[in-house]
Amino acid sequence: MSWICVKNQVIQGIHDLSTSFNPKSHGSFLNQLSLNSLNINQIPIDVRYGTWIKWQVPAFGSLKLNTDGSSINNVCAGGWVVRDQSGEIILAFSSSFGTSNSAEAALKAMHLGLRLCSERGLSISSMELDSLFIVN
Repeated sequence: MSWICVKNQVIQGIHDLSTSFNPKSHGSFLNQLSLNSLNINQIPIDVRYGTWIKWQVPAFGSLKLNTDGSSINNVCAGGWVVRDQSGEIILAFSSSFGTSNSAEAALKAMHLGLRLCSERGLSISSMELDSLFIVN
């Protein structure tokens, strides 16, 4: 089979796929040109950029508790970490919480973190979590 036949079969296969394939991308200019040359239309997507959030240092001599919980397909887990003013980890823990939702996972992680810190005599001066539902 000649190179031209192989090339034509590849291009035909790509065209056949393009009838059911609509790439969603904000790809580079060269990627867009490549797809356009093969008559494959791109569907523009709405690009949302996140915000970098940096861990805030607690006051000198203080400890901070950070907790988080999540759920995927109603299987939830969570964890927490206690750090000092230099970011050194004092205590950390993670656990599966069984079946539930994200809000309950976040609550369980927060509760467990506070309870275990109390049992170990750690005085927590501040706490952070990312669940606006719980914060409110």
